[in-house]
Amino acid sequence: ILERLQPTLSASFEGLALHADTRSQDAPPELRRVVLLSRAISGSNEMHMCQAYYRQLEFPDSRHLELLRTRTLVLHGEGDGLVEPAASERLLNCITGATVHRVVLPKCSHQLMQEKPDEVNAAIAGFLERAPLAEPAL
Repeated sequence: ILERLQPTLSASFEGLALHADTRSQDAPPELRRVVLLSRAISGSNEMHMCQAYYRQLEFPDSRHLELLRTRTLVLHGEGDGLVEPAASERLLNCITGATVHRVVLPKCSHQLMQEKPDEVNAAIAGFLERAPLAEPAL
């Protein structure tokens, strides 16, 4: 059943994970390549492997996040259809023991590293340039 659903699931993922500008027929060639790459990856994923992956996946809860003592960068695409931008806002409120920097990138979605690689790299470089990485002891 999962194998028959794969094309529908892949199309749904593409619609949620890639910004409308990326999926547009008028998108520049570099963004069209992102769409083709996404389709190739989604099409090659064996559904039973995806199911096994998500079955074992664990997400940290607020108790774990409160333990963070290292400066943290949170990147989010403003058009993310898989993880709503408000989720990164809630994440900021859970990380109480460290300084958190949040960058929301416009005109990209869940695949922000592929859709906006230059902006992602600039955000990471800017974050790393602001030393120190470790927070002072509480």
